[in-house]
Amino acid sequence: MQIKKILNSKETKEIEDILEKNYSCNFRLRDYIVILTSDDKIWICSREIARIEIKNLKRVNAIGLYFGKLKRNNKIQLSIEGSMLVGKTARKNVVLVENIQEYIRGKDTFGICENCEKDNFVIVKNKNDFFGSGILRENGVIENILPKSRRFIE
Repeated sequence: MQIKKILNSKETKEIEDILEKNYSCNFRLRDYIVILTSDDKIWICSREIARIEIKNLKRVNAIGLYFGKLKRNNKIQLSIEGSMLVGKTARKNVVLVENIQEYIRGKDTFGICENCEKDNFVIVKNKNDFFGSGILRENGVIENILPKSRRFIE
């Protein structure tokens, strides 16, 4: 993880605006320290991290929770954990997948979606659980973008 920038409150507000626009949610990133890496990944961590003398740390691989990846078209591809945080209050681009087994095995699947935009990132949901992001394609097909390391393989 190569830290590019620790975002200030104005930059964090811009990310919140992207979340609001894409998912109609009111998730407050300003309650966290938001870190942007060199490959545009967003990490969040508790404000308690400010108490630690970071210069004294050796070989830190990651700090905080991987929230998602900022895309160049003002979209955010949420991680599984990011979808859990945002999905609680999201009212847009949330797709209900009945056959979640297909999705967690890495296959594209179908979903029921109200208020979703085609060719946009959607939050994949089954009952009260969230399973990351997918891309809504033609005819309600959810393109699976779950990382291979997070898939369930028999």
